[in-house]
Amino acid sequence: MFFTNATRKDKVGVERIGHVALYLGGNYILHTASDYAKIEQISQTRWGYYIQSQRLF
Repeated sequence: MFFTNATRKDKVGVERIGHVALYLGGNYILHTASDYAKIEQISQTRWGYYIQSQRLF
């Protein structure tokens, strides 16, 4: 999943992407937070920054 953020939302292309996460199902993602990875539910705020997803085989 690709997300933007407040400082990048007006940019285009790859410059717009501010965060990447793996979707686990049930509205949960795996992503990094500083120097560690964590699993958390996607917040309404994060959904507001959602750009797109792509499934890889």
